[in-house]
Amino acid sequence: RFDRLAIFERFTTQNELDDSGGVWSEMFRAWIGVTPFTARELLNSNQIEQNETHRVRMHWVNGLLPSDRLRIQKNILPYPDDLEREENFRTLNIDSVMNTREQNRELELLCTEVV
Repeated sequence: RFDRLAIFERFTTQNELDDSGGVWSEMFRAWIGVTPFTARELLNSNQIEQNETHRVRMHWVNGLLPSDRLRIQKNILPYPDDLEREENFRTLNIDSVMNTREQNRELELLCTEVV
């Protein structure tokens, strides 16, 4: 179920040699499904790194990278003015991008929440 609005962002720099002046800029928005990992999944799985906290499912898009991030709205039914307020979002760094069944229909992202 894709029930959360996410804003996908990429870190861009003005100078490719120096990333100190970079900013996160919006790439696109999409509806996603977010599931936090359970303690059992974290203990029993060798595929999940210790720092990963969430599994995100979404429709397939081309060009999404593990260096990108997404911001998830905390409330399910957003109001237009909520998109401008930073405290209404949770930020997840993307650690892994997997093309489910390699059919270019759905992506599964393993992510770490920024606290």
